[in-house]
Amino acid sequence: VHPLDADGRIFTIVLIVTGVGTVLYLLTSIGELVIEGRLREQLGATAMQRRIHHLKDHVIICGFGRFGRVVAEELINNSVPVVIIEPDATKETALVRVGAPYLLASALDDAILEEAAIGEARALVAATGSDAENVYITLSAREKNSKLKIHARGESEAGLRRLSQAGADQVISAYQRGGSRVAAMILRPAVVDFLELATP
Repeated sequence: VHPLDADGRIFTIVLIVTGVGTVLYLLTSIGELVIEGRLREQLGATAMQRRIHHLKDHVIICGFGRFGRVVAEELINNSVPVVIIEPDATKETALVRVGAPYLLASALDDAILEEAAIGEARALVAATGSDAENVYITLSAREKNSKLKIHARGESEAGLRRLSQAGADQVISAYQRGGSRVAAMILRPAVVDFLELATP
């Protein structure tokens, strides 16, 4: 450190102002990104809740795996309102692409079923990959809405039996249904073709 002449002092002043200004700008930009991101997330969640609360006679789909996705897409293509409950956040991109309101949470939580407006729903599809989870969801849904039509997916014979006992109106084994369809195509192809043509 040594005494500066006029040019040196001007250079030092410019350097200090520029350095401090740059740091303040960077801190402000980072703060804006954080705040805007949280605000956007909060506004998005609020808008989603508003969409769900305005629904009536909708279908709640619990689980957005291969089975749940097919059900959701078919219903949406036929203009049936749908709410999807899926705990896996990595599936959010696919959920956004489908275009239906969704909740990134577990359907095992009673509060989430309430948030999905289960009291106003006409049907629920328990489509998780676990028989135990589907049985629990079926029991909770039946308790919250006695008039609800419940369609549940089962993986095992015991699971199918317990889902019926839990109050599911229709119990589906994806593998059994797929196998029966293939056998029907082989044994009675004309009948299957007719049914496909007759189904809109």
